Amino acid sequence: MSRQWSMWKSAGNISFSAVGERLIGRPCAVRVEGDRGKVHIFLGTGAQDAWQDELRRRAATTPSLVEDAAAGVLARGAELVGYPLEVGPPARLADAALIEVARSFYDRFLTYTVEHASSFMVVEIVSARFAELVASLAPDGVGATIVAAYSRPSRPAYPQRLAEGLATIPDADERIRYLAREAPWLGNTDPFTPPSDEAELLEMTRAFHVAASLAPTAIELTDAALVRQYQFALYLKDTRNELLNTACFNAWPIMRELAGRLGISASELGEFLPAELGNVDLAAEIARRRDAWVLEYDERGTRVISGPEARAQFVHDRDERVTSDPVTLRGISGSPGRVRGAVQKVSSRDDIRRFEKGRVLVAASTNPSYIMAMARAVALVTDDGGLGSHAAIVAREMSKPCVVGTGTATQLLRDGDVVEVDADRGEVTLIGRA
Repeated sequence: MSRQWSMWKSAGNISFSAVGERLIGRPCAVRVEGDRGKVHIFLGTGAQDAWQDELRRRAATTPSLVEDAAAGVLARGAELVGYPLEVGPPARLADAALIEVARSFYDRFLTYTVEHASSFMVVEIVSARFAELVASLAPDGVGATIVAAYSRPSRPAYPQRLAEGLATIPDADERIRYLAREAPWLGNTDPFTPPSDEAELLEMTRAFHVAASLAPTAIELTDAALVRQYQFALYLKDTRNELLNTACFNAWPIMRELAGRLGISASELGEFLPAELGNVDLAAEIARRRDAWVLEYDERGTRVISGPEARAQFVHDRDERVTSDPVTLRGISGSPGRVRGAVQKVSSRDDIRRFEKGRVLVAASTNPSYIMAMARAVALVTDDGGLGSHAAIVAREMSKPCVVGTGTATQLLRDGDVVEVDADRGEVTLIGRA
């Protein structure tokens, strides 16, 4: 998996080790590689397969599986969201106290990410079981329409709430104020990035639409328990994103103040773990971190390597391969439809701002901060995810073709490549190279 995150947030992936211990009584090693802003995540060999097997067993025998996962997310998420507000204005804190606040937030963040990662696995498994049910009943090309008809969260989450609120406000300035009041956290997927400005909020107001009512499908899904699990999983996915983004938004003033005290930018601060503050020469280390770093976690603890030494140990460079033409990628239909367009890959906030209308958005995955680019796109394609992924949920709300879980779209496709996205069949075909 590859992302564009700070090292600080990327360290949250060590929570997968705790997930392994929770599921099968055995933790796994976690490795995260930072390559000039892009992050690659690796888990111990066979870990995910073993976890998925156990979760499949639990999903089939435990009707409350998703609700149980949600309970952990909501409890730990509320603690994470609330902590930055409890400490008061960061400008009033002494340097040592401010660093301690950052460390305490980080500890709560790691505790929350165990629940976040666990729920991620649960949502993916339930979504996969739902997709298998649809595939067993629907002929080719029909399944995507059935999925769309049943893919309504069992409870209103933030996309539905914001869409319904914005639908009642015709004035553009008032729409911006509404979004700034109700969801100022939309652009904050990391505690080291500033909140969205007015121009970004205006773009976001255009991205929320009240989902159209779909006609009943010719095929009725009779496994009511699985349908309920799946629809609650969609609610959990959106709620999880809202909690994490809100926590990052609330923590931004703390990180901005701390970075200023240390004489570095907030984004630079994000390339260090809290335990390193006061123990590492930040000025000397920043250039090395910008170039490359490796974070490893196993039974011996957490280790960080940076600069040329880290680059020499990269694993992702050995794994990435580009095949010869033609290329057909196969994934899961997140939202039906068929369209042709030019590829534009997205992995950062700058990429989101530069995204051109009418392009096919290709990303490792998406999150709420991608909403502006998703609104401009004609179709969405991701490496990761299933029916309950953010990309699939938003694509259905926007009625845009979407193929998720291709595995290698970001590796095999280049900016400007012309592709055909056949989301009815879950296929992306390269028509011409840029």
